[in-house]
Order: sequence, then structure tokens, then C-alpha cells
Amino acid sequence: MAVLVSLKTPYPLIRSLLYNPEIMDVDKVQTKLQENQSEAAFEKLLERCTWLLAASFLLSSILNYFLARWIVVSPSGTEAFNSEVSKMMVWSWPVIVIPSMAIMMVALMQLLKGIKAMTGLELEDVLNGAPAKE
Repeated sequence: MAVLVSLKTPYPLIRSLLYNPEIMDVDKVQTKLQENQSEAAFEKLLERCTWLLAASFLLSSILNYFLARWIVVSPSGTEAFNSEVSKMMVWSWPVIVIPSMAIMMVALMQLLKGIKAMTGLELEDVLNGAPAKE
């Protein structure tokens, strides 16, 4: 929910997590967006990526809830409860983390693909610390 609320602020969460000066050369991207008059399309791209990020968090919470309901059935404070919680933690990786990470990767790839399409900049030109193409 906070991810979606951040859309109404000057700094959506996607800007903090992915499109920030520590990861990308934001100034270079902004300059190219202005040259190509693509700022409005880029804002829509950021909004779409924010929705994907929110979807990954929603999916994670739903999967976590159902995983807990399915595995943890013993009363708290018992040895069986502790065993079930540890079993749930083991299953959380394949059931929760991998699908959520996949959605986040889709959001990142869409952002990078959109930046390339709107600016003409290659990935190496956009990412900070990326080796320059020869």
C-alpha cells in the first residue's frame, strides 16, 4: 500500500529503489529525456514499474499468509509450533521470494528497456560503475 501511496508524492518508491543517482546516471538520462521530449512517457513508465513493485509486495504478503495458514497449525509456545515456523521459513524461499523477485526483475528490465527506448542510451551509459563499451 505504501508503494502505491508513494505515487502521489514527489518521490515514488521506484525512484528511491531503482532510478536513483547511486545506481544510474540520472542526470544523463534526464538530459536525454528532455532532448527527446520523452519526460511524460518516462513518468508513465515509472508509474507502471511502481505498480509492478507494489504487485510483488502484494503477492509476497498473500503467499506468506497462505503458507503460514497451511504449515503453522500448532498453538504458539509449543515445540511443534517452533518446528512448523522453521519449516515455513524453509518453504518461504521457493514459494515467496522467487516469484516476488521475478516480478521485481520484470520491473527493473522494463525500466531499463524503457530508458533505452526513450533516450537511446545503452545500459553501460546509464548504470553507474558499468564498464564503458569499447
